[in-house]
Amino acid sequence: MTGALASEELVGDLERSNRLLGALSKMTTTILRPGASRQQVLEAVAQRLTDASAPEFDFDFATITLLGEQPDGGLAVRGSAGASTVETIRYQAVADGATSRQGTRVPAWALTQDRPLASDDVLAYCANHWQAVVVGPEPADPEKGAAGFLEGYTPEQVRMLAVPVQRGDGEVLQDIPIALVGPDSTAEAAVAAPPVFTLDAEIFVANR
Repeated sequence: MTGALASEELVGDLERSNRLLGALSKMTTTILRPGASRQQVLEAVAQRLTDASAPEFDFDFATITLLGEQPDGGLAVRGSAGASTVETIRYQAVADGATSRQGTRVPAWALTQDRPLASDDVLAYCANHWQAVVVGPEPADPEKGAAGFLEGYTPEQVRMLAVPVQRGDGEVLQDIPIALVGPDSTAEAAVAAPPVFTLDAEIFVANR
């Protein structure tokens, strides 16, 4: 009986691995498609990340953002794409440049293709520090912190904080819980120097 159960688990693991490899292969084919524009590649990857045929990639929404440097040395969004499969995400139905399909649901925050980023914007922080950040639900609970919205990680892999939703003039609307994810998220140096970044209030309010 033990051998039979072990064999069944092995078969299940192999099926999941093959499915994931197949999904990654399709994404790679999409990225390397001859003649595809940069925007078409971004759109195609976002579509793959919301593909229900691969449970590992079956996200409710996905956004791909391409950053570039500005003449003054700051960062700016130079391209973005997104896809959503749920009604709760505020979106706009647009034509998909990768497939020419009408009605692709693009999250509203991914529609702006070119915009400067504040030096303390969360996107700039992620890009400059190569740090994964998970933005939690609103509002930040002073008693529970950000606990409860992220699962599957050990305490050593996650550091919970709260960051402000801030307008360009400095006005803070509220604090939102976030999680820094990765092997160095709770390192002594990171704890000694907390990250300083904000969420763009204009985008945040427009998508509520």
